[in-house]
This record gives sequence, structure tokens and C-alpha cells, in this order.
Amino acid sequence: SLKPQYNDWVVLIFEKEKGMVGCSGRCQGQRVAMNDLLKSATAGLKKAAGGGHVPAAGAHLQAKDLPVFKQRIVEALKKSLYTNKEKQQTKR
Repeated sequence: SLKPQYNDWVVLIFEKEKGMVGCSGRCQGQRVAMNDLLKSATAGLKKAAGGGHVPAAGAHLQAKDLPVFKQRIVEALKKSLYTNKEKQQTKR
């Protein structure tokens, strides 16, 4: 478990094996909806998928697509497209 001051951090861990990459993502404070983020980052990539829960999600993709996947993650976080707390506040 992360210390409270790190709850809003986005943590991604990658594992590469036999031409495929597995990615596990966490944001325990749920500031970022990891399921939406990883699903969006894998959209349209062959042999790729992403999803899970808001605080914890995973993805798999071909190793050759890793640069595109990473760029999509960075761009989405820069734009704050998947900020879950903001979505929750607008529903109130």
C-alpha cells in the first residue's frame, strides 16, 4: 500500500515477453480512471486490450506498439482526460 501522499500518483509497470508487453497500472486515490486510460491507449492497436477497475487496471499489446501506447498515455494525462474526481464533481 502506498503512503497517503502518493495516492494520486499514476504508477505503470511494464513487462516484456515474446514480442508482447503487459502493463499494470495503479492510481489508488482514483484521481485518474486507470480502466478508461488503458482502454483508450490500446484502442485500435492489433492484439491489444486494456481495462479493469478505476484504481487498478491492466493492458497487453504488441511490443512494436509500445511507443504509441506510451505517447497516448502521456497525452491523455497532460490533457487530464481521465480525471475521475472531476467527473464525480460534475455529476453532483
